[in-house]
Amino acid sequence: MDALVSIVIPVYNRKDLIQDTLESILNQTYTHWECILVDDHSNDGTFEYLASYIKSDQRFKLYSRPESLMKGGPSCRNYGFTQAKGEYIQWFDSDDLMHQDMLKLKVQAIESGKHDYVVCLMDEFEDKTTIEKSYQIHSKRPVLDYFCNKLFFFTPGPLFSRTFLQEQVVDLFQPALRRHQEWEFYFRVIVTSLNYKPIDKVLIHRRIHKESLSKKIKVSESAEFYLKSRILALQFLRDKRLSINSSNSFFSKNLKGFFLLSIRKGSFNVLKLTLAYMFLMIEVNLLEKKKVL
Repeated sequence: MDALVSIVIPVYNRKDLIQDTLESILNQTYTHWECILVDDHSNDGTFEYLASYIKSDQRFKLYSRPESLMKGGPSCRNYGFTQAKGEYIQWFDSDDLMHQDMLKLKVQAIESGKHDYVVCLMDEFEDKTTIEKSYQIHSKRPVLDYFCNKLFFFTPGPLFSRTFLQEQVVDLFQPALRRHQEWEFYFRVIVTSLNYKPIDKVLIHRRIHKESLSKKIKVSESAEFYLKSRILALQFLRDKRLSINSSNSFFSKNLKGFFLLSIRKGSFNVLKLTLAYMFLMIEVNLLEKKKVL
């Protein structure tokens, strides 16, 4: 029998968009899947809509985020993982679409070499217009290139071995990060294992719309979460006694940009985080290195 794939989707106020997402799942040529929907206490009737919609297919399972967990997508994904029963885990977003062969091609790829995970390409669309995107998923130095934003893993891009996530990654998404939590999670994934396979095919269509979080958040707030995610990444390297090459010009330009932003926006929080980022960067690169990434 084919391996079970668990698709985990956090949902918040997506009543008008999520039907397209669910139909793209129903249209998969790989049929041995379950879809874990975790509602983040929507107030637009999304939960009720989903409860009715999924009655026709028992592969869909609907949950509400427990009150004890912090609000947000990270908590919903983490909770969904605890309910998932699949051998493979596929994160997905409630407004994006799957290519009909996405699960089939990912399962074939991950099983072809007993990989820990595989990752595919993505394009974007707004209304009915497709926007071609050029994302790099190949690299000879994945950890460095990922940190420098030259290697790009977006939320639903990878399919994971459940065993890998449970036994090697262990901690999943950071609930305190409203943004860049996926970046921080995938950084730890790449540092933990480079046993992955890129799939050079667009298998995910990302929807751009007026309710997208990326269009609603302030620049200074986005900068704070960016810096927090990078600080967590450097702390992870420090704790593992690893290092990355800070002679790369990306790092000095990155720091300069945030110092200037903190002045322009008059944001003490951005300044404080930038200083913490800088000192951690120095600390990581002054460690007695066991290994250079």
